[in-house]
Amino acid sequence: MKTKYFCSVVLHISDDETLKEWLRDFADKEDFLKQNIYLIMADSLCSDASKAACEEFNAKFSDNTKYVAAPDASYAACNNAAAAFIPECEYVNYTDTTVMLHCSDIEKMRDNIPKKHIIAAWSFYPICVRNPSEPVPYLKFAPGNYHRSTSNFTRFSLFLPGFLIKYDLVKERKFSEKAPEDADILFLIQCLFDGKDYQLTGIPLNCTEPFENDFYNYRRQYEKEWYTDALLE
Repeated sequence: MKTKYFCSVVLHISDDETLKEWLRDFADKEDFLKQNIYLIMADSLCSDASKAACEEFNAKFSDNTKYVAAPDASYAACNNAAAAFIPECEYVNYTDTTVMLHCSDIEKMRDNIPKKHIIAAWSFYPICVRNPSEPVPYLKFAPGNYHRSTSNFTRFSLFLPGFLIKYDLVKERKFSEKAPEDADILFLIQCLFDGKDYQLTGIPLNCTEPFENDFYNYRRQYEKEWYTDALLE
């Protein structure tokens, strides 16, 4: 049976300044959005600006959206609150307002994924554009190669927003709320190890936050919790 949506996007709202621009881009691809995407807006800020932007978007695309208010919730708790609203679909993407995901990026991914395959997760080619004049790709090799996540541990990124993951791999899975700084990485590793394999594509995905292999600029290394809280699950 064909699922209604190609991809469910769980948007963790961590910045209301970029939220309007983020939603405007999806609204501009109205036809593709309505036919292919279900957007869950998981709002941990719950500011006047974030609520107003989400309410305006939801009023226009009520069949394709769900607003989940989780004031002051951690990243993991916010995504767990959104999980109950993910509809049956082909893939799920977990992203953030710091990630420059465009509706056209998901459209390119849909057009590049073969109809019949066994691959559990498809990855964009992540690029940090914190300094636009010197973009830094996560991976140092050419995109478009097939890698087995169970046999080559150095050849895939740990950037969760860069992946479209099969719905069956995430529908019963929770983010660990005991791992405040690494819940996304733990979640991704569990999905990839259960899924066995993934495909890296040449479709770029820009973000403004440095990746964890940027040993000078990676934000989490400056947080005490990154060192003191263990991954307990």
